[in-house]
Amino acid sequence: MRAIQPLDAATAAKYPCNTVTNSWYTVWNFIFLNLYEQFRRPLNFYFLLVSCLQFISIIAPVSPFATLLPLIAAFSLTALKEGYDDIKRHKQDKLHNNKKRTVLNRTSLVWETRVNSSIRVGDVVRIERDEDIPCDVVALAMSGRSLLIRTDNLDGELDLKPREVVRPPEETLHELIQHGLPELSVHLLRQSLISFDGMARFKLRSTGGNGSNGNSGQWGVDVEVPVCISLNIAHLLPQSCILKGVDEVIGVAVYTGEETKCGMNKRPPPVKWAKIDQMISRYSIFIFVFQLFFAIALGLTGYLYNGKVHEDFWYMQVPRNESTLNAVVYPLRFFLLTSILIPISFKFVVDVSKYYLAKTVEWDVSMIHDKDSGDGCHVRNSSILEDLAQVDCVLSDKTGTLTQNVMELLHVTIGDKRFSLHECEGEASKVDENEEDVLQFGRVLSLCNTVEVASDPARDTDRLGAQPYGEHSGTVVYQAASPDEAALCCGAGKLSVRLTHREQTRATLMVKGIVESWFIHYVFPFSSELKTMGIVVEREGTGLIYYFVKGADDRIAEMSTVESRDDVSTNGVGKAGDTETFEFIGSELKHYATRGLRTLLIAQKRLSRDDLNHFLSQIRAAELLLTNRQEKLGEIRRDMESGVRILGATAIEDKLQDGVCESIQSFLEAGIRVWMLTGDKVETAEQIGLSCALHSPTDTILRVVSSSLGCRDEWEEKIQALLRIALKAKGSKSSVGCCSNGNAVPAGKLNKKNVLMFVHGQMAYIRTAYVIKYSFYKSVLIGFVQVAYNVYGMYFSGGSFWNSFSLMLWNGLYTFPHTFLYCLDRKAPRNVLEQNPFLYKMTRSGVDLGTREFFLVYFFRGIAQAVVAHWLVLSMIDSHYSIYSTGDLNSKDVAFTLTYSAFIILQMLTLLLESNSITFLNSIAILGMPPVYVLFTTLYSSSPSIQYYGVWNQTINLFPFLMVFVVVCALVVPTVGIITLWKTWCPDPRDILRNAAVRRVKKQISRGDTAFGTSKIGRCFGCVPEGPSYYAETVPEAMELTMARSVGS
Repeated sequence: MRAIQPLDAATAAKYPCNTVTNSWYTVWNFIFLNLYEQFRRPLNFYFLLVSCLQFISIIAPVSPFATLLPLIAAFSLTALKEGYDDIKRHKQDKLHNNKKRTVLNRTSLVWETRVNSSIRVGDVVRIERDEDIPCDVVALAMSGRSLLIRTDNLDGELDLKPREVVRPPEETLHELIQHGLPELSVHLLRQSLISFDGMARFKLRSTGGNGSNGNSGQWGVDVEVPVCISLNIAHLLPQSCILKGVDEVIGVAVYTGEETKCGMNKRPPPVKWAKIDQMISRYSIFIFVFQLFFAIALGLTGYLYNGKVHEDFWYMQVPRNESTLNAVVYPLRFFLLTSILIPISFKFVVDVSKYYLAKTVEWDVSMIHDKDSGDGCHVRNSSILEDLAQVDCVLSDKTGTLTQNVMELLHVTIGDKRFSLHECEGEASKVDENEEDVLQFGRVLSLCNTVEVASDPARDTDRLGAQPYGEHSGTVVYQAASPDEAALCCGAGKLSVRLTHREQTRATLMVKGIVESWFIHYVFPFSSELKTMGIVVEREGTGLIYYFVKGADDRIAEMSTVESRDDVSTNGVGKAGDTETFEFIGSELKHYATRGLRTLLIAQKRLSRDDLNHFLSQIRAAELLLTNRQEKLGEIRRDMESGVRILGATAIEDKLQDGVCESIQSFLEAGIRVWMLTGDKVETAEQIGLSCALHSPTDTILRVVSSSLGCRDEWEEKIQALLRIALKAKGSKSSVGCCSNGNAVPAGKLNKKNVLMFVHGQMAYIRTAYVIKYSFYKSVLIGFVQVAYNVYGMYFSGGSFWNSFSLMLWNGLYTFPHTFLYCLDRKAPRNVLEQNPFLYKMTRSGVDLGTREFFLVYFFRGIAQAVVAHWLVLSMIDSHYSIYSTGDLNSKDVAFTLTYSAFIILQMLTLLLESNSITFLNSIAILGMPPVYVLFTTLYSSSPSIQYYGVWNQTINLFPFLMVFVVVCALVVPTVGIITLWKTWCPDPRDILRNAAVRRVKKQISRGDTAFGTSKIGRCFGCVPEGPSYYAETVPEAMELTMARSVGS
């Protein structure tokens, strides 16, 4: 145990300060740690290995800077991005650590202002309303009655959670400070967010007859009376939570810095790989094996072929030691020649594209789920955005996801009567107020809860920027951690029982206009294990003591006995609760469940004074235990719950959210299986499933009989269990999506998941897939020319067809902009994707990055075009690579310049033909790259100090232009023809619907519809704006351009 003496310097020195550090790097370790993190990736290590081998002159076919400079550029850009992110974390840390706090001075006992990082264990801290809690604090005093905290920063839960102060009821804070703050004993560090045990030892002074049991009065002097109060999670205010409900709270810091609950639950974010990333890893491995095969095969061929060169050319003798070394040199040389098959900039381009695609989700106005606050969707992990296009199974929580989480008590069954409260015009207009069992039922509903009565509704009901769980009943507002408790209190008002005031130990009811005061002896909070909540209360002035309990019907039925159902003498209710009544209540529960209502059973147990004293002594002893406390409290609770008498049942309605039926129907049309997860009764779950179109009345329902699944597990354990079941059915974790709080892409209501998956998920997958395919295609195109060059005329010598300058700029400049800007492309307008859920089946099946699509359409196309281009160029010039038969050293450079120029134009045409939409930025990047190429090549060729000097001037005449034109036509025309035939044979429905949508918009523009206006530049490029979203009528200018062009229309 950790012993804490408040305001003690020795205690403070034992434990760390309250400094919070979320940043990863410092100025001194950034370079080293960042390089280590980048080189941990196998692909980056591969590029590093290639760069190092390039410095070995005997095997390097080109300058090492052709690989090193692009690698440094890619690493630098990645490092800048990570450095920028870490700078933001440093600023957040500095802002938190330097935040001003009000702390009690240890010596002068005067409140002073100190920075957050200076707080130590044992310090007394004052926290004001709506202020974040600086460290883990045990509350000692508060200014109001309802201490609540908002914990969404800690556990993602939106509900307000009640908390308690630990000081003795009649002790003021000033007296506590004067007499001595309590010594706290708390458990050692625990990571669990719901576990906290400890003890507070107060030393209170007593005089006269006011001491413990009145014994101090016989001495006539002040004595210190030790009072021990147990601590639990209800007394702890965790760091990063927000104070609500009271103006201020004063508490003692028990954990600081990285030892807080929040600090101990911080962990490095897990590396999440999207399914598309896993496929690319497999493809990269195949390409690497393909590269090794060619390197070894061509290297050994070159070694064997050139090893006999001295037989034909006697003057080219090879020394014996070099002849043996060449067996290694040739394969390594070909390995370096083909290393460009895996592009260096590929990973960086994909990461930046994903970052932009994540921003488009956050900018989307149709994702706003709260119009008042403007809250939309926040992407917490952009790495897995593409997985939203490949979901096979949706696991959806019922409450708050399918439903509105706004509760209303519609019906109650009391004894053998049913009352429909939603039909009441006024208070209890349809309820017989004279029946005592009805009033007693209302008392249980009003007292057996943790509801707080807000005196200032405008102030006490603020909650997370949204409407709170509060139900108005007359002039008061009921605020509770769970909306069904507030609904029960409002329903009790229709039974002529109104909760008007509540404190930690007292509650006031207004029963038919008569004030009743109740003393709260003990509260058993709701337990997910026992599925009940109970409270021990006493009506003041009458001596009536009860144990009230509510909970799940199966659990309450187990708690009750046949004797308790028939016994009336011990319960004070003047109507027999016989077995027939119990059976009637059971039938009512089934009736409510079939209507999709949430049901609870209400029960009570009459206690004698001896029973109460015995119970309190047991509770007191158990709470002072420092070990096995919870187990002992559980035993006492089960003893108290045995033998209760069932009074009746409640039926609460939680209405479905708007658009739920349409969203689920869209999921089903897209081939997605939808699982609803709920802890309700089977009949309730089936009715909700029917109401939200999860199944139809004619469907056959198969029931796998089991009482529960993981009902006593933590949330993460439940998720793992569900994932195991889903994976058993499908076999891919990335194909399972969970609709709940804490997701990587939280999007509010269920119909927002519809937009998220059908629009942003599909667009992200299609765009990223093309960026990946095109990145490998253009690298294979220029890399395989090296192989063709060595096979065709270089006797497998391992020489390079390209010079170092051209290789360096290919992936670094000439093809980088339009590769990245393809993330602006749209396969289909968003309203087409929204209104045609069946299109989702295509991305689910992975057609855009399947094995056939990647290798046949792009990878082997690049190989074929490389071979054809090299063959055509060499066929149109003589065997000496010269057009003019001059025989000078520039002859090969002329050939590669012609081939390179053809490839530049080929890339422009490929992007223009394969783009599904066009924007101004795309047009500039695609059409502006050939002039950029001409400019850089002219400048490079004008330097007299390099071998390439004057080559460009030899190629800028009619015959080279005709050669480039012929090569480009030979590469483009067959490709376009094959693709056209394939699309005619197997048309893509997305293309058909896109063209139809574009034609429809063009007709509206021609009729003068100003809603589809476009700029003059857009009209020059044939841009056509897409129609408005199905979910949002307007799109802000800050969003990406949404222009679509019909291909071939």
